[in-house]
Amino acid sequence: MSLALAKKSLLTIALSGLLLGSCGGGATDDGGGIGGSGVTGISFGGVNEFGSIWVNGVRFETTGAEIFVDGQAVGVGDDIAQRYLAVGKQVRVEGMINGDYRTGQANRVLFDDDIEGPIESVHPLDENTIEIEVLKQRVVVDDTTVILGFGRNLVDGVMVEISGAHHPDGGMRATHVTIRSDDFVGGLTPVEVKGVVSSFSDQTFDINGLKIDYASIPIDELPAGLGDGAFVDVRGTYDGGGTLTARFIEPESDLGAKFADRAEIEGFITEMAAPDKFTVSAQPVQVLSDTQFEGGLMGELRPGRRIEVEGALFEGILIADEVSFSYEIELEGDVGTVDPKTQTLILTALPGLTISADSQTEIGGSVALFGEINVGDHVKVRGRMHSGEDVVVARGLDVGKDPDPNVVIQGAVTEIGAPVVTILGVEVDTTLVPDDNFEGVDDQPTSREGFFQTVRIGHIVRAQGALSAVGNVMWQEIELEDDDG
Repeated sequence: MSLALAKKSLLTIALSGLLLGSCGGGATDDGGGIGGSGVTGISFGGVNEFGSIWVNGVRFETTGAEIFVDGQAVGVGDDIAQRYLAVGKQVRVEGMINGDYRTGQANRVLFDDDIEGPIESVHPLDENTIEIEVLKQRVVVDDTTVILGFGRNLVDGVMVEISGAHHPDGGMRATHVTIRSDDFVGGLTPVEVKGVVSSFSDQTFDINGLKIDYASIPIDELPAGLGDGAFVDVRGTYDGGGTLTARFIEPESDLGAKFADRAEIEGFITEMAAPDKFTVSAQPVQVLSDTQFEGGLMGELRPGRRIEVEGALFEGILIADEVSFSYEIELEGDVGTVDPKTQTLILTALPGLTISADSQTEIGGSVALFGEINVGDHVKVRGRMHSGEDVVVARGLDVGKDPDPNVVIQGAVTEIGAPVVTILGVEVDTTLVPDDNFEGVDDQPTSREGFFQTVRIGHIVRAQGALSAVGNVMWQEIELEDDDG
């Protein structure tokens, strides 16, 4: 069966009980969920909020959900989820996703650290960012990382548990760090590391410079396919000098299944096998001709790009329905000037930004060609910033012939000075924004004070307002779209 045909027929495959029938710890089952009114689904990403549990923009109810930590069942329900999980931890949620793709019911939530071991060095990168080395793995920690300290700091020798996103250079960006209260004892304290196997031999292999000695593990207990390029989870003890003695090795898969009607994963592209085949963390992804792209083009996929992929799992491959880049510039307003020859325009409400169209720009709405756009038309723009210039390269232009006072700008924050936040070089004065119209990530309400305490340069913010009769924008709503930077 072809991948395209498999994608179309997944919803008709009998999957009942295959994925969630097991009550064991690690989910490496071959199934895809249980029956219900939605679709069987798996979502892997960082916990955004509680009140149920928010992962990749989907709110999963956790009442009745079984919670697993490090492969062990720890309990059932909301209270257990909040006790053992935390904002920033990377989890896999298995269950049902409703037809709105915004809500669902979790049947199992699984969390496992990416790295567990002693800090070996600490290197400041800037005033808000440090790089720590744990088990020879380089981990970036910044002001968006959630840190649970137990009264201790990130210094040499302390034990930490790290959850985050793997980067193609072998490093990690930490989204959650737990600083443990116990001390590391070489050769005795249990440690854990996940990563790609290299320099494989009959007794050892490497993970990003860490030597793994697996000679004491019986051959029949080693995972099938162990060798260079495999992504594995290794547990054992560490001598403190660069060698981990493995007691247990298993293949690692963020989505943990071969089949699912609906699957989502967020992370960095770690490898490009072909223009339409790549991996996110360790998850293979296949792009098809009808895959939708948001915030970028297929040709812009490359190692190191942070993306979210949604689709269906077939034979362990995530067949992409949609690929979303880390953020997308959005602009909306009436056209103030337009030049058909250079295919550029400027919006009356956002005079500091030039919008440029090219052969890849999709033009729709009331016109089919750029030359049909006139001053006074109302346009919605999605695109990306041209490097080093105040120019937005439009990936899409939706044009209406009737003027509209609505104004939208979404993009990276370039300057902050409350009550003003500057987005893409455009000053957004929030003075008139009502206190209850400030929102955090995933539409979560926040206060004016909470917003300015959270927002940082590089964060993605969306502001909406209306153009007044005298040409000023009266900003009415502001939302933190993405705090990953």
